[in-house]
Amino acid sequence: MRFYKIVAKNPADDSLPDSETKWAVSKADGVAARKALYDAGWRRKEVEETEVDVPTDKAGLLTWLNENVR
Repeated sequence: MRFYKIVAKNPADDSLPDSETKWAVSKADGVAARKALYDAGWRRKEVEETEVDVPTDKAGLLTWLNENVR
């Protein structure tokens, strides 16, 4: 299953948190998530989108979760 991970990283602005992560399941959801970040004060150069392929079988999903979720 394809997900989109949108990460906003704060270089030095004290009014925003260090980073914020949003997950989306479609390109349209990703666009909405990025727009919400821009509206919250993040700049385009601080926002990065990564396509993530998440396995859907039980063993693969558990392995992926253990490696990627903190």
